[in-house]
Parts: sequence; structure tokens; C-alpha cells
Amino acid sequence: MNGKDVTIRLLDPPLHEFLPRPAQVHEKTAEELGFGKDVKRMLARIESMHEENPMLGLRGCRLGIVKPEFTQMQVEAIMSAAADFMEESPDAKPHPRIMIPLIGSITEYKNQALIIKNEAERIRSERGIDVPYEIGTMIEVPRAALVSDKIAGLVDETDGKPICNFFR
Repeated sequence: MNGKDVTIRLLDPPLHEFLPRPAQVHEKTAEELGFGKDVKRMLARIESMHEENPMLGLRGCRLGIVKPEFTQMQVEAIMSAAADFMEESPDAKPHPRIMIPLIGSITEYKNQALIIKNEAERIRSERGIDVPYEIGTMIEVPRAALVSDKIAGLVDETDGKPICNFFR
């Protein structure tokens, strides 16, 4: 990362590929994942995330909209890694560019961009390290292409700063 822009695309998983299968869930697994020894509660949570067609459901930014903690967790990891690098090497100049996957509307973009910004600023503040970062997207779906000019011009109403820097 040193001195280079590094674009990191947030996860865009078909969620079912990352969930354990019921036969894999045991008391130890449930306990390790914060469910105590309550295997039934963990299985119910897994079942609640099941989709009939995972390729059309909670993909891309929609996963982060429904479960904002997924976006927050990833941004925390990205910003913490950059901060760690800057602490270890005082001359380091990382520049993460956080890409929101599969947006199709201004509302989807803005939702995720503000979560990213809030989490990134939290890490910067807690660590006391000014990690430069950018937020953007790749125009991947036709409906995003129709509003790409509006996405490129988005600013955060709280501070008037751009929240889409990839186009700039």
C-alpha cells in the first residue's frame, strides 16, 4: 500500500457460500460464534439468511444495507490495517480506496458511503492517525450507469465533502 492507491472492493458474497451447513453446527461452533451452546438459535439464524436464489438476493451493497455490521466490520479491518502500517512505519503512506459493490441507485450508494465514512472516521479518531481514504464504486449495472453523474456529485450534507471520490 505504501504510496499507492489500493482499491478494496467490499465483499459481494452469495451469502450461502459462507454460512455453515446444519450438519457442521455443533455446540463448540455455536459457542465460538457467540451463540453460547444454543445450537438451535444458531441454526435459526442461519436459516433466516437462506435465499431461494442467492444470485439475486442479498448481493453487493444490499447485504450491507440489510446488515450494516458487515460493511462496518470490513471498513474497520481496512482502516485498522492502514493505521497499523502507519504506526509501524512512520513514513508509510497507505491510501485505501473502498469500493461499494453492485450499487444501482443513489440511495444505495449514499447509505453505504455514509456507513463507510462514519466507521473510517471512528477508526481515525480512536487511533489518532489520519489515514487518507476514498469511497467509490464501479458502475456494474445498467441502472447505476443512468445515475452515475449524480453519484459522482454526491456530498455529505453534514460537512459538504464529497462521498464519491473515484470519479474525481
